[in-house]
Amino acid sequence: MKITNGIFLLFIFTAILAFVSCKKSTDDTPKIVELLSPTNITETGFTANWNLESSIVQSLMLEVATDNNFENLIQTIALNNTQKSLTIDNLEGATMYFHRIIVGFNDGTIINSKIISLKTAYFSEAVTFTTSDNLTIAGKINYLSSNDTPKPAIIFMHEMGVFINTWKGSDLINKLVEKGYVCMYFDFRGHGNSSSIADLNILIEDKSLIAKDLMAAMNFIKSQPQVDSSNIALVGASLGGIMAIAGNGFEEVRTSVSISGIRDGIYEIFPDMTISSALYISGELDIHDIPFGNFPVEAQSMYDVTEEPKKIIIIPGASAHGTALLSSQSLIAEITDWIETHINL
Repeated sequence: MKITNGIFLLFIFTAILAFVSCKKSTDDTPKIVELLSPTNITETGFTANWNLESSIVQSLMLEVATDNNFENLIQTIALNNTQKSLTIDNLEGATMYFHRIIVGFNDGTIINSKIISLKTAYFSEAVTFTTSDNLTIAGKINYLSSNDTPKPAIIFMHEMGVFINTWKGSDLINKLVEKGYVCMYFDFRGHGNSSSIADLNILIEDKSLIAKDLMAAMNFIKSQPQVDSSNIALVGASLGGIMAIAGNGFEEVRTSVSISGIRDGIYEIFPDMTISSALYISGELDIHDIPFGNFPVEAQSMYDVTEEPKKIIIIPGASAHGTALLSSQSLIAEITDWIETHINL
């Protein structure tokens, strides 16, 4: 019995030593190639960086693709063993790219580095403009500086009472800029970096005030040389959703998207306008007490008085409001498709 126990203990001890030895060997194995974070990211390119720890490399290749499976290769570049970085250019702005290093050895072995993704940049500029009642409105205009002709513009408007504009960094804006549209978002008076006002509630009681902000935004965007001033879309959430429909009467506005909007104030700018080319979006359970109301019912009411083309999306089971609904990529795709259909580049 003692001999048996001794053999068993010896087996366990040997197994532990083998495990430790194996783990140590793995941990001590030097990395052949280490892909580092990219630098100098611009609208049309970036710099890839890496470390190479082996001198017995036969070939070195950098691949750039628009998918992480590298089925849609954009560039394949042969490297030499002394290189540690390379600048990639001729890329599209506001676009996601993936890159990796492929290492080949004399014995035919091939290894891949880890994959790193990045998104190329686009031009973004802080802007200000003045309303008819002499208030300063602050915003940002975003576009591809590589656009070779004036492009349609899209104005985005936010909810009531937000501290930071909810369109900032929006996936929807990123996708539309990537396609070539000029996108601008701005802060209503009393919000963000725009002129302050004594009481935000006055914006609910008197929609003509935020209508002045929209009119100033329209005048500003039409004056920009990179904008096709005859092709503009309005996209708004909640308070901004009201103005997206209120501005539907502008001759230059080809389509409107209202997310969690209500009827009150939609005829503020054009009392006799006929609404057409509008997309209405609401969560099914976005229902509140007065003065906010039943948003799916409000969306349906606005849809009913709108002429074709028109569309309504009531999201089943959703209680989220305004831009909070845009956590759904499928909804972002719906809005993108609607805009592309009704305001062509």
